[in-house]
Amino acid sequence: MWVSDPWDDKIYAYRQPPAPSGDNALKGLSLSSGVLSPVFGAGTLSYTAMVSTTTAMTTVTAVANHAQASVSILPADADGVTAGHQVNLAKR
Repeated sequence: MWVSDPWDDKIYAYRQPPAPSGDNALKGLSLSSGVLSPVFGAGTLSYTAMVSTTTAMTTVTAVANHAQASVSILPADADGVTAGHQVNLAKR
């Protein structure tokens, strides 16, 4: 897009960033330990994780449906060292 500036009579090139896709769905959601219930579905908004009593930590992996989207997982990463998003399941 070309934009003219009436104050200095110059023409500037402007590249508009792509519009957001509006696709806020997940393509995948998984745990390194345990089972999601119900089984992953793009339209499901709430899950329960079933793990053994000896599982202290699991890695949550969420994949955005849109290639340029980002995913945030809460609570924050439990250890900040291990690859992936660790969730501490140990009793406090």
